[in-house]
Formats: sequence, C-alpha cells, structure tokens
Amino acid sequence: MPTSGLRARLVSMAAELGIPLVAVDPAYTSRWGAQHWHKHLNSNNRTTSRHDAAAVAIGRRALGHPIRRRKAPPPHSRTTDTIRARRTRSERGRPERPTPFGAFG
Repeated sequence: MPTSGLRARLVSMAAELGIPLVAVDPAYTSRWGAQHWHKHLNSNNRTTSRHDAAAVAIGRRALGHPIRRRKAPPPHSRTTDTIRARRTRSERGRPERPTPFGAFG
C-alpha cells in the first residue's frame, strides 16, 4: 500500500471516530530524540531505542513543546539565602504604604 493511501485511510478512520490528528514534520527527530531524550528514557528495567526517543520528540513537537529538555536549575547557594533573609528583615521594619489621597485606609 502506498504511503499516500495509508495516510488517507488513517485520516478518514480518525475523522469517522472523531479523533483529532496533528501533522508533524519528522525532520531531525531521530537525531534530536537520541541526543536529548535517549539517556533519560533508559532505566534499570527497560532499555529504549533511538526510535523511542524519536517518538518522544515527535510527540513534543505535536504538542508545541520544544524538543530539548530544560536545563538544570542553578545550584543552591548560601548567598541567595543571605540576601533573601536580609530583604525580609528589612521589609518587616518598613512603614505601611499610604493609601491614595490618605483618606481610605
């Protein structure tokens, strides 16, 4: 069966059942899936192939998400905690903001 015939058949079957279809360009999904998702999909119980990672990339593209994974958050540092503690201490001593025109409040 030619690819166009299979595609037309799948579209008509989905339309009959009321299932929405999203057409996705599969360009570079094998490479990007292998690069960004293959390592993270493997576990001790299951090994995944490059094709599984490509399927994740295609699904993310269909949903409108970027294919690449998010970067790791910055490491936790004491300096931000110190700054945050100072900021909250100084905010406690501030007077309340006056209301507009000083009438209601």
